[in-house]
Amino acid sequence: MKAGSISFHSGHLIHDPGANMTPGRRAAMIQMMPDNMIFNGKQNIVTKKQMTELKAGVSVFNDDNINPILYKKL
Repeated sequence: MKAGSISFHSGHLIHDPGANMTPGRRAAMIQMMPDNMIFNGKQNIVTKKQMTELKAGVSVFNDDNINPILYKKL
């Protein structure tokens, strides 16, 4: 990929972007989830603080600061 390019792919895709040879880290990650996601109570990518705030069996979208809704179907 050329410098400044962007890639969208499945998180299950095996990929090797190579080492970042520039000073400083520049990265962003977006995870798309269906709007009916329910927290299962297992810690995965959530922080310890989020674990205390999330409740098993409840929607993960109760806090727009953590999981903002990017768009809704009309």
